[in-house]
Amino acid sequence: MPSRARFIAIVLVAELACFAPSARADTVMREEPAYPVAYARRPLTVLQSMLAPSLGFAYSQVSVGGVTATGAGLAGGMTLGATDDLELRAVPIAVELTPNARYGNPTLGLTYRLTKGDVEAGFRFDATVITSAPAGAVTTLGVPLLVHLGRDARVDTGAFLPIRFQNSNRVVGAAVPISIAYNPVDVFYVRAASGVTITSFAATYPVTFPLILSAGATIPGRRGPALDIEPFFALPTFVHFGPGVDNPITNAWTAGVSITGYGYF
Repeated sequence: MPSRARFIAIVLVAELACFAPSARADTVMREEPAYPVAYARRPLTVLQSMLAPSLGFAYSQVSVGGVTATGAGLAGGMTLGATDDLELRAVPIAVELTPNARYGNPTLGLTYRLTKGDVEAGFRFDATVITSAPAGAVTTLGVPLLVHLGRDARVDTGAFLPIRFQNSNRVVGAAVPISIAYNPVDVFYVRAASGVTITSFAATYPVTFPLILSAGATIPGRRGPALDIEPFFALPTFVHFGPGVDNPITNAWTAGVSITGYGYF
């Protein structure tokens, strides 16, 4: 298919010295877990021995010249923290439900975190198998960048190079996405994403700017987040430069929801 502010209590050192043992234990319980509940404070990669299964559903519609085409799809995957800085991803469940039910395009990937702190950078690789005719593959290399803006907001960006191999041809593109997320409270966040997408350097008019809006709710657990539920709405070609194009383009859209669970081992 065309495919996270917060407030925590601050206790003065002088007050800590006066607390009874039971009160100190309560303070410890309120300390933030290694993998934060609030989306804005989470790191670039999941932590070692974390397992994050995910399931997503999307419905798309395109209307051109009075003709409307629709489609729906389902994707299921898993993210594993091999170390605190290396996560492995797989999306083996990729199903197009309509207009014709068929197996979609599965993906394997990894992210390695190179720097920590308020600014996190890393290396990312993804490989997607194209199962529809003509069959092929897409590999994407990139450098993700995460900037924490205090404790309540984050900016995700980076530079990525997708290469499509199909029909003995190689098509090279580029993408510089940007996503801004804000947590008014730990268990709720809003996010807006866009960026620059170059579908092919060989194309005459390859540049598009998508627009994605989403809001997420987090169910906390004992050791961090237990579940994220994030509905979204996307305009994948919101702005496209070319002759006769009437921007913004709103006749092609996708809506759906993604659900991610978190296990700690």
